[in-house]
Amino acid sequence: DIVERGYNFLFYEMDIWWIQSPIKVLKLQNNFDVAVSGHQDNPNAPNIGFYAVRSNERTKEFFRQLFHLLEIRPTVFDQFAFTE
Repeated sequence: DIVERGYNFLFYEMDIWWIQSPIKVLKLQNNFDVAVSGHQDNPNAPNIGFYAVRSNERTKEFFRQLFHLLEIRPTVFDQFAFTE
């Protein structure tokens, strides 16, 4: 609903702590739809413990498809669903 309503958002899990706010960097890097962190041991593997989303038609469709996948495959690990 957040993206569908036109809001950009930042998601992070509770085990993340900040040395400085990521907002400044995200504002400077404004050429993304979804920015996702990488795993420490494999930066090419997305880690959905932190991600930022800009609301637009592409991200609205992405989350529609993501939630649909999670509905039809409720046992799929959310991190795998995010990258499918």
